Amino acid sequence: MRGMMKRKHVFWETLLILGSVLVFRGLWHLMDKVPFMDDEPFLFLSLFVGLVLTGVGIYRMAHAH
Repeated sequence: MRGMMKRKHVFWETLLILGSVLVFRGLWHLMDKVPFMDDEPFLFLSLFVGLVLTGVGIYRMAHAH
């Protein structure tokens, strides 16, 4: 019984990863069509915001009770 639950968990995690890749790819291509997204200041801003959000997410996951 436990093995079946683990297989389902792995299946849903795999599905989540594949779905996330498609969302990331779609957003990447959409952002390429917006003119100001190529400006250097915006690239640095988006990098900074992405790093902050990633840091907060990792911290919250690591310290969840």
